[in-house]
Amino acid sequence: MTTPNVSKAIIVGCGPAGATCAMYLARANVACTVIDHGKPVVNSAMLNNFPGVIATGGREWLQTLHRQLDHLGVRIVNDKVTSAKAVDSGFVVTTESGLELRSQVVVLASGQGQARLCSELGVKTRPGEQPYVRENVQTDRWGETEVAGVFACGVLAGWPSQVVICAGSGANTAVGIANRLGGEYWVDHDVA
Repeated sequence: MTTPNVSKAIIVGCGPAGATCAMYLARANVACTVIDHGKPVVNSAMLNNFPGVIATGGREWLQTLHRQLDHLGVRIVNDKVTSAKAVDSGFVVTTESGLELRSQVVVLASGQGQARLCSELGVKTRPGEQPYVRENVQTDRWGETEVAGVFACGVLAGWPSQVVICAGSGANTAVGIANRLGGEYWVDHDVA
């Protein structure tokens, strides 16, 4: 049985990359918790370039995705992460309100401004590639950093800021995590 403050994965950020990562992890039966400060940049976007979506507001799209997460049983904590550190059995993430969460995997999906968390976790960064982005986290093709169990996706991992691309990055990272935790290649197919 999983206690409320323990999950397989903690995702820092619930914008397009983090929310999509959480959705795919939930579909792979990987219990995850998302921590988000509630100020995603996508809220002010108009999505005109998302396949299968006819011009919709970013806020509306993200609200729909959050309802999907709720339906899938993903826990969303509305708080700000103040620290993250490795412990014997994984990671401990602490929030501004003093909540301590434990997991085997941490996913950094918060867009920008995670220099302190990257430093605490020992994650290597490089100068940002996109406009207005100070740094990007170095990852492999599945979003894993050189620190085992620490992943990054979306803008923070160097992906372009378009919503569909960040969402794809989150999905890709979730597949990598599901592969790693499950010990085999995980594929998500709906059955008709």
